[in-house]
Amino acid sequence: MALYKVVRTDEIQPGELIDAHVIAGGARLARMMVAHMNGVSKGATNIKAEKIDTAKIDAVISVYFDEREKEDPSK
Repeated sequence: MALYKVVRTDEIQPGELIDAHVIAGGARLARMMVAHMNGVSKGATNIKAEKIDTAKIDAVISVYFDEREKEDPSK
């Protein structure tokens, strides 16, 4: 088993899959693990799986930011 980053290769719309980290026995299986998710085309042709080399030096794999607008405290 290996760690894969599965990413979209087309234009992403709101509410659709952007990317995912998957543990799978190959790139094809990694793509199939997310094939049911919103925005993935039939046959998972609009995503690709990139193997992450876990033997490399330490690295940040994912970072998530809150994309909401800050509230105005004066309101």
